[in-house]
Amino acid sequence: MFPNPAKNSVFVKYYAPEQGAAVIVGIYTASYRLVGKYNFIAGTRGDGNIAEIPLETRLANGIYYLSYQYESKNRKNHQTQVLVVLR
Repeated sequence: MFPNPAKNSVFVKYYAPEQGAAVIVGIYTASYRLVGKYNFIAGTRGDGNIAEIPLETRLANGIYYLSYQYESKNRKNHQTQVLVVLR
């Protein structure tokens, strides 16, 4: 994930087990309340996929959790990272 801290958007580099895998990205507050959800379809197999997540202006400065998961026919993965928003 870059840049971190972020201002207007953040880019997530992710692994996809196969082309066309469903990728779901969620942004959560420190109390784990969902404030944004984004769905993507992986363009290629492997770790060369990058998704841009726009950070809404309603997100105040602070610490958030960015959680992403993918699902395919044979695999499922989930990962969470800390995201800092500074405007």
